[in-house]
Amino acid sequence: MAIKQAIRDLILGDSSLLALLGNRVSPRISKTGDTLPRLAYLRTSLEQGIYLVGTSTKRDDDFNIIIDSNSSDEADLIASDLRALFQSVASTVSNGVTIRRIYVNPQTESHYYPEGREKPIYQILIPIGVSFFG
Repeated sequence: MAIKQAIRDLILGDSSLLALLGNRVSPRISKTGDTLPRLAYLRTSLEQGIYLVGTSTKRDDDFNIIIDSNSSDEADLIASDLRALFQSVASTVSNGVTIRRIYVNPQTESHYYPEGREKPIYQILIPIGVSFFG
């Protein structure tokens, strides 16, 4: 879907996030063996709100941003950069979608031990709401 690609383009368009994540940004949760850090953005609602504004259709959808990292400091740095990026969005156009605003909700932090791994993977989940045309 176009909004998923627009979110990916927005994230990878930020030079500090690109340096930290490379191309490890996906609309699905990656496999445990994948290189870290990595980021997944999962749609949690499908077209939660659809409004006609003039001749355009405005949509509001919810996503969870999930950051996995080998260190809590690195995960915190990525989360901080993401929050700053999302809060600065104002009518960003990407992939035929105009993102009007991103609402950032409080994050949750955890860690887990995948099978066969001695060190934990640190995880941060950031729920966001995206208001967009497209």
